Amino acid sequence: MIYILAAASLLVCIEVLSTIFRHASEHLPDIHPPKTKYSFNVCYILAWVVFVQLLGSSFAFFFCSKKRKGTFDEATEEEALANLPVDLGRF
Repeated sequence: MIYILAAASLLVCIEVLSTIFRHASEHLPDIHPPKTKYSFNVCYILAWVVFVQLLGSSFAFFFCSKKRKGTFDEATEEEALANLPVDLGRF
C-alpha cells in the first residue's frame, strides 16, 4: 500500500512541477524571458523512472504476498473435537 501512495504523491509532484514551469513561462516574463528554452532534463526523466518502479513494486508486492494455506485437515479435526461442549451434568 505504501508503494501506491508513494507513486501517487510522486505523480502529483511531477504534475505540479510541469504546471509551475508552464505557468511561469506563460505569465511571468521576468523569470522566463521570451524565446528562452528550458527543459526538465535528467531529474524529470528520473522521476518518471522512479514512478514506474514504484508501480512495479506495488504490483509485485500484491501478487507475491498472498497468504498460503496448507492442508491442515488433521489439525482442524482435532480442534473441532477439542472445542465440543462438555456436559458436566450440572445446571
